[in-house]
Amino acid sequence: MKEHFSSRVTKLLVILALAIVASVMFVIVGCGNGDNQTQHQHTWVSDTSREDTEATCTVDGVHYLICSECGMTTNDVIPAIGHTWANEGKLLIEDATCTQEGYYYRLCEICGYRETSSVIPATGHHLEYSADTAKIAVPTCTTDGTITGTCKDCGEQFTYTGTQLKNGEATISGIPENVLKAKENDLGAGFLVAPGHKYHYDNRAECVVVEVKNDQAKTALWNKCDRCDEEFEAVEHTIPSGFAPCIVAVDKENKELKVPDTYEGGAAEDLNKADYAAAGASYAYQCPECENYLKPGDHNYQISKLVSGNPVLDPENAVFEVAEGVTTLDCHYYYVCTYCNDIEVATPHTYPVASDTAHFKNCGHGDLCTVCGLELSQPTAHNKDGVMDRDHKDVTFGDFAYVEPTCTADGVAYYFCTGCKTREDAGEDITWTLDTNYWAIDGYGKLNHADWKTEVAEGSEAEGYYVKTVSRAGDDAAVNCVTGTYERDICNICGATRISVKPTFYVQGAAANTYVEVKSADEWKAPVYVLEDGKYVQVNNANVSWATDEYGRPWTDDKGNYGGTEPGEHKWQLMELKDYSAAQLKDIRYPTCDNKTAYMLYKCENCDLQSWRTVDIDVYAVEAGYTDADALIADYKEANKWHVGTMNACGHDLCSACTYGNHEAQYYFVFKSADSAMTIDRIAYFSCRTDAENYDTISAYVNEIVKKYQTTGVNAVKFYTDAEHKNEVDWNAIVKGNENGSQIFVDKTIYVTRDLLPTSDATQTYFNIENVGWSDKDNDLEIGWHLNQTVIANSKITSITVTLKQGNDVCVKAVTSGTQLSAYLKECEPYWADVKGDVLQYSIDGFCTEEGATDTWTYTNEEGKVPAKGAALTGYTVEISIVVSGYEDPFVVSKTL
Repeated sequence: MKEHFSSRVTKLLVILALAIVASVMFVIVGCGNGDNQTQHQHTWVSDTSREDTEATCTVDGVHYLICSECGMTTNDVIPAIGHTWANEGKLLIEDATCTQEGYYYRLCEICGYRETSSVIPATGHHLEYSADTAKIAVPTCTTDGTITGTCKDCGEQFTYTGTQLKNGEATISGIPENVLKAKENDLGAGFLVAPGHKYHYDNRAECVVVEVKNDQAKTALWNKCDRCDEEFEAVEHTIPSGFAPCIVAVDKENKELKVPDTYEGGAAEDLNKADYAAAGASYAYQCPECENYLKPGDHNYQISKLVSGNPVLDPENAVFEVAEGVTTLDCHYYYVCTYCNDIEVATPHTYPVASDTAHFKNCGHGDLCTVCGLELSQPTAHNKDGVMDRDHKDVTFGDFAYVEPTCTADGVAYYFCTGCKTREDAGEDITWTLDTNYWAIDGYGKLNHADWKTEVAEGSEAEGYYVKTVSRAGDDAAVNCVTGTYERDICNICGATRISVKPTFYVQGAAANTYVEVKSADEWKAPVYVLEDGKYVQVNNANVSWATDEYGRPWTDDKGNYGGTEPGEHKWQLMELKDYSAAQLKDIRYPTCDNKTAYMLYKCENCDLQSWRTVDIDVYAVEAGYTDADALIADYKEANKWHVGTMNACGHDLCSACTYGNHEAQYYFVFKSADSAMTIDRIAYFSCRTDAENYDTISAYVNEIVKKYQTTGVNAVKFYTDAEHKNEVDWNAIVKGNENGSQIFVDKTIYVTRDLLPTSDATQTYFNIENVGWSDKDNDLEIGWHLNQTVIANSKITSITVTLKQGNDVCVKAVTSGTQLSAYLKECEPYWADVKGDVLQYSIDGFCTEEGATDTWTYTNEEGKVPAKGAALTGYTVEISIVVSGYEDPFVVSKTL
């Protein structure tokens, strides 16, 4: 029975009531509130910043909640309501059509979903013949006819071939019998099927010539179709086994066989025309296909040789080139007919006389038969009297000329046969073949840059090469620390250069036909491969290593740099005070007892570039002319510039900068760190100061140490009174004492440990780049990343920088900070909030725009370096840097594409 409307309303009201109750529930859990980490109960209310998702028939809905006290978010699940079937769930019917299957189904009243059951086959078309509407195309011998009619079920017009009708793809009713008979075929649907040819000479084979078209015997035809008048060309006769087409056939008594006057099919004189034997004539064989008698034909001779005195076919000598005008039956060969084994003996060879220079024996050939040209004797030996070298550059033979060798190409220097050259000079056509009638002279091969084996000075005339230092641009400009340099070998013979750029090496992987890139010398193992034209090719040169090329030199980098300097390798030297400007003198900072670094101006000796640098006191002391830092400090103390004291109420001198005391402390806090990066040993506690003064002094000192040695992943520092780190104590209690004001933990060991941040995976503890790719919508590069809020809260972020690099070159840099940053975080968070709890997703699109700026980002584009959409991003690097309040260094991750 169909569900009443009131029942469905009641179900929806119950679901809505559950959602409202869930939105105001109080869930008692621990809630961190700010930095003091106090606990309270969550007060859950509806989160109006996120839109709830209603439940459907099959998908659960979501009701979003937020704690009104601390802002923590959660959500409740609204269960799916399930389908409500129409017709009380009974099956409905979708009828089949001529071409579409039908089916039984149930229909959901809420969402319209159809749940199908068994299939009803399609009915197919039913054409009804009508002389007024039906159109019939008559078939040919080889092509079906067609009928075009209207389907009585669907009213559409269709065209079917005879074969389609015969196969039952459609049915036709109402075709009159006289229409069927007029089509000269069987009654029924098959009357439009192609009937095939109807041959005029049904019992004749294809090799029978029955007609001569236009009285031209060469256009002989053997048959034709009575339906379409197509004509068919004759083929060769079939020779019966045991017969030779070149000799007369004989019977058992060895009598010649004659063509009878008549035979089945007609009179012999009618069927045996000019190409066949006439009645009463001798014949070679009777064709079993057409029963015609064939006259003997020519022999089919092949060259043969004698084996045990009998001529036998010799396949090796089947091709024999003879002199012009001489037939294949001349000279010393035997010839055998392949049909009847008839033997023809060749005429004898004719030897030349001495005056017949074309055939007489010489260094080119032996005596040649004057009839067939066959070589009848061995040639005389060649001589090497002819010489073409540096002393005989003008001598020529054939098409050759002397050429000096170069570094990369062989020279041309040869001995040659003077006998062959004499014949060539006499007008005979000579084929010059290396090592046959001319020979190469050693020592004229290519110089190969003298094997690059000798390093010589620039400008030297000695063979070898010299190493020349040039700028990266390839000219001879002066080398400095800005441009960088490289070395290249230059051949001083031909000027060719060589610089080996290190390719990417691979070794075989664990699986078959897989290769792994070699990224360090430790991974170098034979065999090693390089990728060439999409194929992995093994490196065969034994001189190649991970560190050096085949010449034993260090590989170049991607800029062609080896053996020189990288750009930016400045040689810094502390500037003298006389070279400072008045404004620069005001910015100097000398080392002090509380900050043992100097901030001074340095100058590059190579390019005169100036740069402010912060250096430790040890470095500054040496560069300022002291032997070491102790000598500098002693000088400062003598000048009353180190630990300048002030008088306290107790009468003790304390340094006003670093609280260094000129007396021994009464108590100490001794610290031991579980992290070797922390270097706190002990902190002095002076009884002559008040607790408040000591607290401020010690707290500032500890905070400075923690900040200085803080590394990625450090969230806080905790203090314990035991080495097992079980008895955690409050820092306030350590330095301020208990409620009665007495000092505690004095002269005792305080154990320090670090509290590590939550980790999203094994390598990234703060955030990671999720994806980089082109947008199909606006042709811009989109970059997305995940941010762990427990590490980097939105309220603590002061700036975000996204950079696209190609190698060391910056293509695009986008920065957001201040009000732009607030707008970006506020805009992105509602759209990118993730159900994973503490992880948010962010994205920057429009990264490579022509305008170069958006409402929330400031862009810097390097002209010509931004890749076009669709260009390969392989080798580019995306880097994201987030500056967070309270952390000295920014959080940085990068991803190479």
